[in-house]
Amino acid sequence: MRGDRHNAQAAVPEEATLNDLAGTSRATHAAEPVRPPGAARPTEWQSAHLLVLGPDIVFDYNSGSLVGPAATVNLTPIEGNLLRYLAESRRPIVPRQELLERVWQIPYGSGPSHVLRSHVKNLRHKLRRAAPGIDLLVTSPGRGYGLRIDSNATD
Repeated sequence: MRGDRHNAQAAVPEEATLNDLAGTSRATHAAEPVRPPGAARPTEWQSAHLLVLGPDIVFDYNSGSLVGPAATVNLTPIEGNLLRYLAESRRPIVPRQELLERVWQIPYGSGPSHVLRSHVKNLRHKLRRAAPGIDLLVTSPGRGYGLRIDSNATD
């Protein structure tokens, strides 16, 4: 699959379940990203290696797998770090400059401007493949991006 070649060794079978992911102990995904300023340590909605985005949508940090009701897809390390950063920031919108500096570790304006847009587009496509009809990624034109996490997923 296009975009998944970097994560081939961490591939998870299409029929993976949330219980399968809970038992995953492989640490084949990217190194831990820098935490957003003020981000809490893992909480009830986020275990040490699982991020619950909705009732049936879970991202496994270790394997890079996103499991949704329609499919299991593998995220690249950058896509995984972007998703994690947006989730841990707990802000409705994270500025583009902050994402470039913290996820890519490049000063804003010193890299190609399309880098962030391109990764957000790919991440949005994969989120929609895993969970069609659920819009998790929020774009605020001229400002940045956010993640809409279902607060009912933790109940």
